[in-house]
Amino acid sequence: MNLLDDPENTFSSEDISKIIDKLSGVKRKKESIEAKKRQQEERERREREACEAKERKEAHIREVTSMDLPLDWENAFNQDVRTQGVHADSISDGLIYSLSNLGRVDIEYISSVTREDYKKIIGALNEEVNPPWGKIARIVV
Repeated sequence: MNLLDDPENTFSSEDISKIIDKLSGVKRKKESIEAKKRQQEERERREREACEAKERKEAHIREVTSMDLPLDWENAFNQDVRTQGVHADSISDGLIYSLSNLGRVDIEYISSVTREDYKKIIGALNEEVNPPWGKIARIVV
């Protein structure tokens, strides 16, 4: 529909004003729909980037918290006088001994007095320090 090319244009100025008003309304609606679509696409892009960043962070944490020890590694507390005659029946008891005797949490010391491996100790301490009902931090095993 090209109103300007029609030499016998029968539209009055009032008709043309009404057409312009309707077209303006349609244009505003279309612009609103396009703006909402752009906002949705931007929100999805941000969510996707946040998810990718979280995955990268978790992969980095897994990489830097690897618990693989060298084959020739020995626990320094196995021959230490502070662990001679000390035995803990549980990892929780080993934690108490570590805090009492060393003044800090020492995984090697707890391992020496409980005869448990590091992964099991860290997993148990994670639940001890961060119970499921109130996690504060997370120790990755």
